[in-house]
Amino acid sequence: MNSQSSLPVIARKSIVNIIYKSAAIKIVLKNIAKAAGAPSDIIRVRSLRTQRSLYAKVLDANIVTVIYD
Repeated sequence: MNSQSSLPVIARKSIVNIIYKSAAIKIVLKNIAKAAGAPSDIIRVRSLRTQRSLYAKVLDANIVTVIYD
């Protein structure tokens, strides 16, 4: 967890919606949080479908957005 002062809104192992967004398309998929996180924190999430892990930024209690390299 990156934030020292904010309380986590996502618990470890909870189901979250991850948003993939570009100029032309928006995709929302279910993932599992690998760590707890507060808004603006960067956490690792794992796809329920492919089992691949990636980093995402916490937006609110059940929504994260993909972090692009």
